[in-house]
Amino acid sequence: MTWKLDRAITVAGMGVALLQPEQPGARVLRVLLSSPYALTLLIAMLALTLLIRGEAVSFLDLALLSGAYCVQFLIMAAVSDFFFGFWGSLVFGALLTGVLTFLLFRRHSSKSLRVLIYLLAAFFTLVYPLSGLLTQVTQRNSFDSLVQVGLIVYLFGLSLYSQIEAKQKSKPISA
Repeated sequence: MTWKLDRAITVAGMGVALLQPEQPGARVLRVLLSSPYALTLLIAMLALTLLIRGEAVSFLDLALLSGAYCVQFLIMAAVSDFFFGFWGSLVFGALLTGVLTFLLFRRHSSKSLRVLIYLLAAFFTLVYPLSGLLTQVTQRNSFDSLVQVGLIVYLFGLSLYSQIEAKQKSKPISA
């Protein structure tokens, strides 16, 4: 096949469509857009976890955890274009958030509750923000729905575990 462009008939809509290069901060922006939802879910899950476990909910702890969680996104917004890039700023911000979360809850009396808090913070710091990288609405909606199902199952499992644990503690020990 031979192309003879000197005899071609063109119309206004003809041309070659090239993909536009992604701007450096586009991925960070997509992650930042999901951060308010992640923060809301984290605080709600932490409060529900404390309530289910029969612990007092300290609003100061919730507020400080909110601030520690926001540190990650502030770092991503501030330095991702300059120093570390997207992945470096995500990891650096997540590490700093993890350290602040550890310092905030390290003296809590229950080790199992501390582990649950750290796991929740890690999930909402490392996994959930990456849902912003999903470009199709159906993928994001599916991911959010699966997260919601997982959180409901987590709460039911935690509730059942706490009830079983409370019954075992209240049973008299027979000799």
